[in-house]
Amino acid sequence: MLIATDHTLPQHYGEASAGAEGREREYIDPAARAFAAYLAEQNLGAYVLTVEDQHCSGRIEDKAGFNQAYARYDALLKQAVAAGFTIVALHFDADRLPPEASLADAHYIGGVQLIIDSRAISPATASLTDYLLNDVKLLQHLGSTGLRLRPDYETRLREQNNQTLHIAGHSAGGAFLLELGSQQQARTLFGQPDQVVNALQPSLALLAGAIAQWRKGNPGADIAR
Repeated sequence: MLIATDHTLPQHYGEASAGAEGREREYIDPAARAFAAYLAEQNLGAYVLTVEDQHCSGRIEDKAGFNQAYARYDALLKQAVAAGFTIVALHFDADRLPPEASLADAHYIGGVQLIIDSRAISPATASLTDYLLNDVKLLQHLGSTGLRLRPDYETRLREQNNQTLHIAGHSAGGAFLLELGSQQQARTLFGQPDQVVNALQPSLALLAGAIAQWRKGNPGADIAR
């Protein structure tokens, strides 16, 4: 399995790629570590893919390094697709846009959601996301923590053009992007990143177990990954 983190670290050169509040990786990284540990309990090995690891120095300091790192990042995604990995991109969503708007006035209200890219939906991607959405009811489980589900996507997938999913969605192991919740709301409810992830551990464990169960019935996925 592969866990994609997608965004750049806050202190690195990023061209607006640092995600929610410019610091999304501070929340994604501990979530990815916890999720990988739960996958290990299911006998599923997981590699956490970060963009800075694709740079020779481990630090992205300029546009050339940024472009090089993301090119290598995308190349590794393609290799994972060719090998039939199950690919999960973990994210935290923006709370609302513009940030100062009330919930009533915002033109975007973020929250828990499952995302696929309509340009890249393998049979496995369609099967896995349907299973998580309708059988496992993953979104409702995350919502039981108090986190807001994104309005209008409480019971359905969101389709969105996304670079990671445009590559990963073709995998015979299935792929999706999971917004674990509004980052700002999660911090308000639970505290700092490690506290947020502690609150989400039951849902991350549920997700790991669900993927393991689904893979047992999906011969296209490489069971070792």
